[in-house]
Formats: sequence, C-alpha cells, structure tokens
Amino acid sequence: MVRHGKRKPSSSNARSAGAKRVLLLIFAFAFWVVAIVLRLYDLQIIQYVQLLGRADRQQQRTVEIAPKRGVIYDRDMHPLAMSLAVDSVYAVPANIPDSLMEAKLLAPILHLDEKDLQTRFEAGNSFCWVKRKISAQESARVRALNLQGIYFQKETKRFYPDGDLAATVLGYVGMDDNGLGGVEYQYNKQIKGLPGKVLLSTDAKHRSFRSSEWRGESGKNIVLTVYEDIQYIAEKVLAQTVQTFYAAGRQVILQAPHTGAVLAQANQTTFAP
Repeated sequence: MVRHGKRKPSSSNARSAGAKRVLLLIFAFAFWVVAIVLRLYDLQIIQYVQLLGRADRQQQRTVEIAPKRGVIYDRDMHPLAMSLAVDSVYAVPANIPDSLMEAKLLAPILHLDEKDLQTRFEAGNSFCWVKRKISAQESARVRALNLQGIYFQKETKRFYPDGDLAATVLGYVGMDDNGLGGVEYQYNKQIKGLPGKVLLSTDAKHRSFRSSEWRGESGKNIVLTVYEDIQYIAEKVLAQTVQTFYAAGRQVILQAPHTGAVLAQANQTTFAP
C-alpha cells in the first residue's frame, strides 16, 4: 500500500527564493541611497542659494543705526549743534517670558501706552524698538529692572547747547537723524554721514544675539559765518523792537560789508529745536 504525502521543497528552490529576497533588499537599499543622494544634490547644489537666502531672512535681521552727525560751529568754533551718545531700548519678543508683566513695568518709566507695548511684544517679531533715544534717568531705571528680552543700543541724539538761539538758521532733525529745516536740512547729506548696521541672529529657539556691528562713518562738521554773540544780540534787540513798535516785519540779517558773509540772522518766530 502506497501512501501519498506532501512533497518537501527541494534545497535548490529554497536557495533560489532566498537569493531573490536578498536581491530585492539590495535593489531597495540602492534605490533608497540613490534617492537620498539626489535629494542632497538638489538641496546642496541646485537650491543652495535660494535656501541660504531664506535661512538668512528667517534667522537674521539687520538694524540700521544712525551715525553721529557732524557738529555745527559758529565762526569762533563755538558748537551750536552737536550729537551725544544716548541709549535706545529694543526688545526681542521671543526672549520675553511674560509680555504683560514687562509691558506694565516699562510703560510708566518710558511714558508709553501699556497696551500698545504689549501688542508689540506679542506680535511675534524677532525685533522691535521699545523707545529710542531715552534720557539717562530712564536708562538707569530700565537697567535696574534687568528684564529678559530687553536690550540697549547706543544711538546719537541731537543737542543744541544754546537752546533756541539761531533756531531758524540751524533747523532741527527728526528721530531718524535727518535734517528737517535750516542748515541741518540744506547740508544733511554732508552732516549725516553713513549709517551703521547691527546684525542680529536667532538660534533654533528664536533667541537673538548680536553677531556683528558696523559703526558707519560720522558726518562732517560745518563752520558757519555766524557769530554766536552777535546772533544773541540781534535776537534780543529784535524782540525788544517788536514789543516796542509792534512791528509787522520781524527779521534781522547782519552781513559783513566787504564779503557779504552773514554774521547773524534773527527771526522773531522761533522754536526750541
């Protein structure tokens, strides 16, 4: 009596199936390696410039810092307008742990609106000005708080040692240190100089740090033909004359007779630059 049972696969068939599986794994691994190499080539060679530019925009921010304006002197080299270094306060919102608390502390010291300051902190930007060109007293009080995410940057602020003397001649400057009237405006390009730049970089957690700084170039000084003393006398006499005679025209110009150089120019309509 013959019994029929299942036939066992031969050893040659088993080896053939194993070889196929090995080849399949080799092809899959090779395909995976080729795909990675092609992707790396695309990122490192083809898209390198585009991705590098995108990374710079995401991780770096350039803040322009106004340069030190040149001094305006009178004929005897007395300074009529000069720039001094002061502190400006800026924030890196990503480094601020409690925007509400810090806004409440800073607003009364810097005379700012608390809600507006908090909104700026919560806007998600990597940089924002808190207040520029603050006084020495304000700077000391803010520094004493030692708040996270609040930093200081030196800028220059325009000062006029003689107050409103020759104000209409000198003019004035705005917050960005651009001349907005008088000599400050007419010779702004020469007086202003070249702005400096501060490069702020952020790490993977959006924490900022200063990576480099270029201070720019200071502006050129200007010497006027005006005499400080004569200017003072001209303004004082003009004010007295207007008060005495109720004059409609209120301007005085004094010139050197041989050269025509303006020694003083006074206008009753003045202001504190």
